[in-house]
Amino acid sequence: AIEAGLLRSPTNHVVDRKRCERVTGKGTGNGKGKAPKQVWVRISLPMFTGVVVAQGRLERIVSSPEGAILTVKSAELGPRLGVGDSVSVDGICLTVVESTEQLFRVEVTPETLRLTNLYTRNEGDCVNLEPAARMSDFLSGHLVQGHVDGKGQITDIRVDGNSRVFRFQAAGSLLRYCTLKGSIAVNGVSLTISALGKEWFEVTIIPHTLAVTNFGRFEMSDIVNLEVDIISKYVKLHVKRVLVSFAAILMATAGWLQASSFNVDVNTILIYENTTRANTSQTVIRVARYQPDIVMEWETRMDQGTVHLYRKAVDQSTRFTLAGLFKVGVNSVSKDETTVWLSRTLYDQLATGKTQKIHFNRTALKMTPSRREDARILVNGEKVVSTVVVFKDDRRGEWAFLDERENPLLIKYSSPFYVTELSKVVNPEKASLRWIKNPPPIQ
Repeated sequence: AIEAGLLRSPTNHVVDRKRCERVTGKGTGNGKGKAPKQVWVRISLPMFTGVVVAQGRLERIVSSPEGAILTVKSAELGPRLGVGDSVSVDGICLTVVESTEQLFRVEVTPETLRLTNLYTRNEGDCVNLEPAARMSDFLSGHLVQGHVDGKGQITDIRVDGNSRVFRFQAAGSLLRYCTLKGSIAVNGVSLTISALGKEWFEVTIIPHTLAVTNFGRFEMSDIVNLEVDIISKYVKLHVKRVLVSFAAILMATAGWLQASSFNVDVNTILIYENTTRANTSQTVIRVARYQPDIVMEWETRMDQGTVHLYRKAVDQSTRFTLAGLFKVGVNSVSKDETTVWLSRTLYDQLATGKTQKIHFNRTALKMTPSRREDARILVNGEKVVSTVVVFKDDRRGEWAFLDERENPLLIKYSSPFYVTELSKVVNPEKASLRWIKNPPPIQ
């Protein structure tokens, strides 16, 4: 039986997680004048409702290769939090490692920095706060885990009567879980989807929500954390289990397994096959850190080096190069040019469907969207099919990038004189890096 957040079991001790206090009761009924002992154990299953109780201010952000430590100021929530408590910070479930009456600190892992919008936040920014819900709490919003599924970007803000309508662009891997009038958590706020498209969704924000959350401070192009409805995920999982045998038979017949995308993470290995009129070669890339910046090492049969793409380049660069940053024996760094991956800005520009001008190898190049198609890639030994978006340039070149805003990876480039194509992706269980022992600080 669960009552007020405590779970009863067969002894009569009360164990409080914070005070570790034991209480023994008395009674009769076991034939010896004593009642069976019972214990009450506090259960800790962090869950939120998406109803923001306070806004906090990021007083200090300390970043390192190991992650980050955030110091948050909140006079309302600070006194209620103790060490070990879970708290939602802009929709991210984090653990309190230190607290006072006015401040509390939380630790953030590199994985969380990669998957959320924390890398865009600065000291002085306001964040939405919600303590973990109790079993007896009234569920005003919907069940929110604090496990961010991905990020979205504001593409439109408009006034509708006394409210504001926000449109967010999001990846198809998230939108597949969304339904019109269904629930979604945006920066930890439980909201109802008021409109839905193939690449976007909208929510309508009332004046009260604008006042008590950081929605009132949102601007165009801001990045937000998204968590889709957990019920949708469970429904999809169970339906998938029912259909998986049938689908596997069909795909096995064709020789390929369908996949919408694949993950790039620490130690991921990307292998490209390069072909010219004279010879063929191979380039191996090992990822040391992917998001918010990108650190990687590379090698060919004869050469090797490292590349560090700064956050500004990953987010905003309008310059792209195939080989310009692969300098032999050099630790190459870039603040305004990317390679292997498009920047988010370039992806967004090209996703408009209009011809765009980019700087390729320091030369202006016109890129025109051509089509979407399936690309066959060997991922961890399995043949998978991923969706790519194809562009043609004004120099007879054709480009194919993975159709994922958070992972717009180059799949293939071909011209009359040169072809490079991603042939294999490996996510090894053990470290694969050879030269980068300690990745540089996030830049």
